[in-house]
Amino acid sequence: MKSSAENNQIQGSQGEMGDELPSGTQLSNGNYTIQRHLKTGGFGITYLAHDTLGRPVVIKECFPGTLCSRASKQVQLRSRAHSTSVESLVQRFVVEAHSQAKLDHPNVVKVHQVFKENNTAYMAMDYVQGHDLLETIRQPDLTLTPTEVRSSLLKLLDAVAAVHDQNLLHRDISPDNILIDGKRRPILIDFGAAKDEAARIDSVASTLHVVKDGYSPQELYLSGGGNQGPWSDLYALAATYYHVISGSAPPNSQVRLAAMAANTADPCVPLSGRFDAYEPRFLAALDKTMAVLPKERFQSARQWINAINGSEDGNVRIFPVSEVVRQVTPMTRVTRAEAQAARKKIGPIALLGGVGVVALVGLGIFLALPSGDDVQTGTASNVGKALAAGSATVEAEPAVAPEPTPVADPAPPSEPASAEPVAEAVAPPPVVEATAADPGVTEVSALTSNWTVELPFSAGGNEPTRVQQTTGASPDWLVPGLLITAVNGTPVTRINDIPGILRESVSPGDQPTISVTLTTLPEGSTDPVDQTLDLPVMHRIMLRSGAQFLVEWQESAWRTEVFALPDGYSGEVKVGDIVVAHVNSGVRVDRPNALSEALLNDILSKAGSTRLAIEQNGQIWIVSFPLPR
Repeated sequence: MKSSAENNQIQGSQGEMGDELPSGTQLSNGNYTIQRHLKTGGFGITYLAHDTLGRPVVIKECFPGTLCSRASKQVQLRSRAHSTSVESLVQRFVVEAHSQAKLDHPNVVKVHQVFKENNTAYMAMDYVQGHDLLETIRQPDLTLTPTEVRSSLLKLLDAVAAVHDQNLLHRDISPDNILIDGKRRPILIDFGAAKDEAARIDSVASTLHVVKDGYSPQELYLSGGGNQGPWSDLYALAATYYHVISGSAPPNSQVRLAAMAANTADPCVPLSGRFDAYEPRFLAALDKTMAVLPKERFQSARQWINAINGSEDGNVRIFPVSEVVRQVTPMTRVTRAEAQAARKKIGPIALLGGVGVVALVGLGIFLALPSGDDVQTGTASNVGKALAAGSATVEAEPAVAPEPTPVADPAPPSEPASAEPVAEAVAPPPVVEATAADPGVTEVSALTSNWTVELPFSAGGNEPTRVQQTTGASPDWLVPGLLITAVNGTPVTRINDIPGILRESVSPGDQPTISVTLTTLPEGSTDPVDQTLDLPVMHRIMLRSGAQFLVEWQESAWRTEVFALPDGYSGEVKVGDIVVAHVNSGVRVDRPNALSEALLNDILSKAGSTRLAIEQNGQIWIVSFPLPR
């Protein structure tokens, strides 16, 4: 839902005012060519454009419509009295664009360039292809699962924290300003109403707000901005997810404020107690963040994150270095020579603390390494080689082991016996002979590992081989209506069968993509055309307990993310955490099969739990994680 002021501006831009730049307009000395108008808001106009290489980009133009109009390409004042206000807004737009360009966060749209032209300023940003949250609410086939809702909210909270760390407020968070991309990741877009809290602007400019009924907190409706702060963005984000979970936008915050003043019931029905698919504390945290009065909400994104994760005091929990050392190295002490050898083989595992990076190697402390080069170096054992090749089947009895040792509050460490202690013997994990099985799938009685590809297109309706919609960055030939008749020469009867066909004939190894040949039939044509397409590879590890890990290639590296947790799990690991290392073996989790190999050995050793180094909210934790029995 848009405010009436914003709707009026859109109607004006499409009507007699003609405020948007026409298609074909070139900007930045021909570096960008406008393709079409996307959106008009209170502060600016957004366009889809192409750069000189034909790549899609989004261009945001500083255009306060109540103060400016368009004469040809040039932006001109509606009144000379607005000169100072517009100049201030343009300057603030440039400063904020530079601040946004410094934001390097996977869930915030990236700004690439800022430039001045046509008496105003522009910023060029990533074009994110996907569906906004409003579409996911309205279209059943796009609906997020409760696990995805929780994971996406935590990622956005981390993104909002990064925004606030730059002394910025977004001020326009709503379902239509959050995109879900082709990998189901949430991306925060459209900082058109962003406000640099350090900036001092005149009274006219300060009254320009973008308010959206149901999502904007009551302080945004006040002249001069009211008591705005990080808590204002948090209210809007909570209202957005209220809509995602309940299916309805919450009532206007001014109506809620009026009800409070009249001492009548709040028209906004709390989420708590109404949706069994969500943790009570998750819903309670959302309800708290939607408090009408700013002082009753969480004051920072990190406080909200901690409340979701069970730390109500708002303090980020992390083990002190001394405790981490006790957790990482209880099995053995090592000699100086062994430590140096370990350093060469696995390198340091860092603890990201609040004041900097503390490397265990730098402290002369190393992960305990079992004997056997196959584990120490992370190279493949027989099982690992089979996993890397994409095929293995191993049958094992369900493990029976004692209860996991609690991670928190470990016993004090003992003093080393000497400066050069002798390493205690540690038995290597069992080596398991692998046998050929269904390609791409590895199974043990308690663990399944497989890989798949992410298709940038999907079918629908009664024609299972015809492309209905495309997602992500798609080549020009891949358009709705296209028929897919074969992949790598194998006939296709359903588009959904393509990943399975590829698993039977292709082994991606550690490569992030595989190149495939699609036999296509353009709509209205009878001549098949072979097209080559690179498809992203994803790996999934599933434990019998219900835990799942998703391995994806992100930002030039493999990342293993906690995708699901067992029913009733109450430990410290959260959905969305990144697994950094397998502590028991000292193996970094930086390959697609690194975690599955390590867990497989744990399970076959009949261990009841394993220890993982995980990244959670910018901190590295060493935690105990239960294994299936």
